[in-house]
Amino acid sequence: MATALDRVDQKIDRLPAVRVLNGTEVGEWLAKARRDTAVWLFRGGTGTHTRAVTLPECVRLARPNRQGLRVRIEILDPTRSDVCDEYAALYRRLATGPEDDASTWTGDATRRESYATVLAACWWKQQYAPLKIEVGLTATISTFRYDMSSQYLMVTQRGPRFQAMLVERGRPHYDYWEFELDMSFDQSRQIPVNTVGSRYHLTGQPDPAKVRELFHELSVELPAEYTDRDVGEIITKAIDPRSNPLVRGAGEPSGANRQW
Repeated sequence: MATALDRVDQKIDRLPAVRVLNGTEVGEWLAKARRDTAVWLFRGGTGTHTRAVTLPECVRLARPNRQGLRVRIEILDPTRSDVCDEYAALYRRLATGPEDDASTWTGDATRRESYATVLAACWWKQQYAPLKIEVGLTATISTFRYDMSSQYLMVTQRGPRFQAMLVERGRPHYDYWEFELDMSFDQSRQIPVNTVGSRYHLTGQPDPAKVRELFHELSVELPAEYTDRDVGEIITKAIDPRSNPLVRGAGEPSGANRQW
């Protein structure tokens, strides 16, 4: 028995520390990671997929047993228009052609996506009391997105058209990246979503005036030129995942094929 166990250990040690995922595998493994997880750490651009899919699904899975859930999100600071413009410009340069929705990305559309993710964090905190949610805003631009659950780390880049990396808990790279994500979040501008967000009644469809007040208390000011219609668009993005299903990028043309 001891010899057999030694052989199993040796085989496990020879397994690749990082697995490469392609196409639909990315979505399948993200869904698997959401099952039975009590924690989700995200670091990326605007957190669109986290807002539209990860957060609602993790709450849905945790709700039946009132399971505690900790979510931490690090995204671009929407109050830094220079950073959002630079982020959009980077992705326009990376576009594969005029039909690629990344070719139409704008800094303002990027800002709206980040604002919507901040609002979604506050909204879901009100929908599910056991949820502890943290949001950090950063000026650091990266083309990578990091999703870490209790069992898996996935590093993706610009959606399922590109290969992704998977690392399982127990492999060295999982711990390395967890430490890296912790350090990155510590250096971000953290906003009091749990405390400030809890004081606002955001059930149903929040009105623009209340959302403006919420962002003011969070020190994430909305641009003065945003009309109530603009704020209403951010509200819809934040609380209705169907309004923005798996977008590949902010600023895509109207009617484009949304896959990520």
